[in-house]
Amino acid sequence: MKITVRKEDKKLVCWNGGNNNNDPLLEEYTVSDTFPEGDFSRMFYENGEIIIKPYSAKEIYDMELVKCLQLRKQAYLNESDGLFFDYQRGEIEKKVWESKTDEIKVRYPKPKI
Repeated sequence: MKITVRKEDKKLVCWNGGNNNNDPLLEEYTVSDTFPEGDFSRMFYENGEIIIKPYSAKEIYDMELVKCLQLRKQAYLNESDGLFFDYQRGEIEKKVWESKTDEIKVRYPKPKI
């Protein structure tokens, strides 16, 4: 069973099967404006009921931290790793490489606890 949320009309939709809306509709529920939609809630089907469980603060922090570290890693690869090798070869000063890594850390700060 696939569970999706159509945010535009506040419908919780249960489809039978794959990942497209051509599958036969099983059930459709209207939800309130306070429905916890988006990246910070989980929906699952259990014992014939739709269960909606918001993520905990720790889970949100962990997700944001992983995203931050992934973005930093890509930025280091694209922007600062080459400078590090230039520094190792004596072609630039260490400060140039360090300032680039500091710039990346500022651009992608770790989430606050």
